[in-house]
Amino acid sequence: MRKTGKSIHRSEFKVAIRCLVEIREKAGITQMDLAAKIKRTQTFVSAAERGIRRVDIVQLRDITHACGTDLVAFSRMLEEGIARMSAPVAAAKNPPRKGTR
Repeated sequence: MRKTGKSIHRSEFKVAIRCLVEIREKAGITQMDLAAKIKRTQTFVSAAERGIRRVDIVQLRDITHACGTDLVAFSRMLEEGIARMSAPVAAAKNPPRKGTR
């Protein structure tokens, strides 16, 4: 997979954003709740979840812990999401050969 340009324009970034929202929603907390837990504003959380505010690794750690998970679980979720995103592309590039099932 060729990786060019800013990461915010890559499909992997969109997967990361979806994972960020998903961990908060699975934790059953609102953006306001999360903001209070990480001592930031709701606007910060909203901007991060919309992909217009990038978070660094330490902020991501704070967010994951506030949602009751950790960076390892988040990373696993991200990798699985990226793999699912890539699977149809790989299947299309390598269709089954005739006579195989």
